[in-house]
Amino acid sequence: MNDNNQKNMKNRRFLIGYAIALFSMALILIIMSYLSQIKAENQIQKLNEQISTTQGSLKKLESLTELTTEQAQKIEEITKELQEAKEQIETLEKKNAEYTLATGETGIYAKTIKAYEYFWQLEKLYRTRYYTKSREIIKEIESGGYAQFFSDEAAVEYQKITSALIK
Repeated sequence: MNDNNQKNMKNRRFLIGYAIALFSMALILIIMSYLSQIKAENQIQKLNEQISTTQGSLKKLESLTELTTEQAQKIEEITKELQEAKEQIETLEKKNAEYTLATGETGIYAKTIKAYEYFWQLEKLYRTRYYTKSREIIKEIESGGYAQFFSDEAAVEYQKITSALIK
């Protein structure tokens, strides 16, 4: 019986050791599974951040594309305006040549500049209510014939000021 007891004890010890080993292995596997899950969650979080960054970059790219399109349209408009200005310069140069041939005088550009200097002074004096000096500028414009060099808008404004000061 002693032999049997010893065998049972040995078997029990073996089974207890075996059970401890199995539970230890199961615990190690659970811990490893938990660590793997944490690592996977971190990778998913990083991927989500990258997706967010990529989406933000795409939005910025779209806005830059729109801005580029708008800028291209503005450049096109400015180019058209520049072409119109060049055409106006050519027209003024032709008028200058015609004026020089007709009158023998030169300097239409100088007269235009002088006309607008007078106009600027007149408008400034009128707006600040220096009416006496404004009337003197009108006399200078009339005596020099500078009114003919005003643009349509400036001519209308000149007429308004002169009408108001003559009353």
